[in-house]
Amino acid sequence: MRLSQTQHDALRSKYNPDGSPCRELQMTILGILKELDRICTENGIKYWLDGGTCLGAVRHSGFIPWDDDADVCMYRADYERFLKVFKEDEHYAMTTREDDLYYTQGFAKLRLKGQVLCERTTTADIHYKHRGPFVDIFIVEEGTKLSGKIFKQAACHLHIFTKIENPGPISTALLRFFKGLHLLAIRMWTPVMQRLPWAKCRYALGTSFYKIVFREGIFDELERIDFEGLSLPVPKDYDTYLTDYYGDYMSLPSEEVRQSSIHFD
Repeated sequence: MRLSQTQHDALRSKYNPDGSPCRELQMTILGILKELDRICTENGIKYWLDGGTCLGAVRHSGFIPWDDDADVCMYRADYERFLKVFKEDEHYAMTTREDDLYYTQGFAKLRLKGQVLCERTTTADIHYKHRGPFVDIFIVEEGTKLSGKIFKQAACHLHIFTKIENPGPISTALLRFFKGLHLLAIRMWTPVMQRLPWAKCRYALGTSFYKIVFREGIFDELERIDFEGLSLPVPKDYDTYLTDYYGDYMSLPSEEVRQSSIHFD
């Protein structure tokens, strides 16, 4: 189902040839994926390539040529275990909303230290503890659309504070207070929400992807496939997963969409 070698080579030559900034960033992110896979494999933690990264693995045997980020998914229990076993060192650090005051997203980032990456999708990153290249770690758990909408709106309001270029003691204190309330509400409401009869498997509360609902059991079985020379896990029934996600996922998008996929300056 992958692209032919001729198609692959043509896309690589146009969008991410060896030595290009895009390719250099992809290879850096590949190193982070390798480290994440090592941690998960050694500790029996289940994860899989998500979204465009899974699509890239299936269609391109690696990164989508014009893409410059990587996403993985974990169940909540595996995510909690990952945070416990991960040890920050001179090379890698984690960014979570619990540990970084100015980070308000509901998913985590495994980051490479010692570099600075400017994101186009946020201005809050100037205040983050770590700003290096990263892999996004999303969480899949039981949830409802209503809960997702409520907590997404709350996170958006928190994000207002992070847009202040030179935060003072008052704005910092307000952010700390309201973020504390936000996290407390999530901790209290989540166990209740998960017991509702109409709760379904979806991204964790607080992420911008709360509308996505996955088929029951779609992540029960995984298989490893080639991703830039590494063997990384994807849903075994990736055809159903990617079809639900993208529709005709083997068709390449228009060039305009390809150009707009870049996340970083």
